[in-house]
Amino acid sequence: MTQNLILRWTLGPVSANGRKILKESIYRAYRIWNANARYVVCCNGCRPPQLPNYVEVYKQSWNEQPIREHDATVMMWKWAPPRLDPTAHEIFLDNDVVIFRDSPIINDALRNDKLVIDGGWRRCYGSYDPVIDNKHKTCAGFVILPPNYDIGAKISDLRSKTSNFRFNHPWDEQGLITKILLDDNAEVLPADTIPNLPIDKRMLEKFGVYDFEFTDNHIGYHFVGANSSEYHYYLNEYWKF
Repeated sequence: MTQNLILRWTLGPVSANGRKILKESIYRAYRIWNANARYVVCCNGCRPPQLPNYVEVYKQSWNEQPIREHDATVMMWKWAPPRLDPTAHEIFLDNDVVIFRDSPIINDALRNDKLVIDGGWRRCYGSYDPVIDNKHKTCAGFVILPPNYDIGAKISDLRSKTSNFRFNHPWDEQGLITKILLDDNAEVLPADTIPNLPIDKRMLEKFGVYDFEFTDNHIGYHFVGANSSEYHYYLNEYWKF
């Protein structure tokens, strides 16, 4: 396992659920990687919850965002700064993503300097949807970047080339990142590796997923919508699991 690894989360003004998931995510990650990684919470517009002493808190600046268009700033905090250490492997996690067990997929990516992006149940690419191959469904809530991958320059370059595209919705950011990573042959995780779980069962059924169960076949979960809601059916089930 690589010794030069950073796990980074981004935290803004979110619900109590969102902050609770962040603490769970950090706890679970440390059980996997222990002292073999740095753990960094990048904060904007909020104070972090009380965190273990092995966690670094990084105060983000608007000037560090690779896209500083007025309407883009809310979506681009994840990439501020684009890299905390260009010489390290970096795993980017949304604060509502929990990885709870070791995975050959992740270890292989770290060992072989692979780009990785999580898979999703549906396409959510905003204005970038027309330029992304129809076979792909991804989620930028979990991304692995290898050393010396200049994601900041790639974001700026693609945005410059697509300046006529709207950029004022979270799906636009996901589309832009997906386009960049897929063009560089990123590995897309199967959708049931880190399942995206919406607020209630009916929403998941709209994606054609029925009778979902928490099992050890998954390596983690993405609790979509928990940052803005105090109710989340699947989060409640996770605490029981």
